[in-house]
Amino acid sequence: VGANPDRCSREEVLAAVSHDGLALEAVARSEAHSDLCGDREVVLAAVRQNARAFRHASTALREDVQVVMAVMAQGGAAACEGVSKETLANVACHLMSQRPRPEVVGVEATRRQWTRFHSCQGASLLRQQARNVTIQRR
Repeated sequence: VGANPDRCSREEVLAAVSHDGLALEAVARSEAHSDLCGDREVVLAAVRQNARAFRHASTALREDVQVVMAVMAQGGAAACEGVSKETLANVACHLMSQRPRPEVVGVEATRRQWTRFHSCQGASLLRQQARNVTIQRR
């Protein structure tokens, strides 16, 4: 974002956070571009590069399932602190509905994905919510 983030275009901000996710902090402090912390594309690019950028996302995007999943995919479970239980439950439901079958993606890929899921902050809550949804669907 450089020394003067107020002079950057949205495309330049997007390129900057794609290269260094923590550049989102400068964007958040910028009067001209602080609204970009509520832009899903910009925030997703930032958290995909560095999960710690999540703390600079807008309140609405901190509760967005796609954004939270991107943070967890980066192994940034600690960055998800403060996410509501409802959002975590929605993430769990999404993960359970998208669960890969070992025969399709391979046992090792499945093991890695579920290890990441089970090691994230709030994983026990996610698993419990997912079980509740599964039981309710039966």
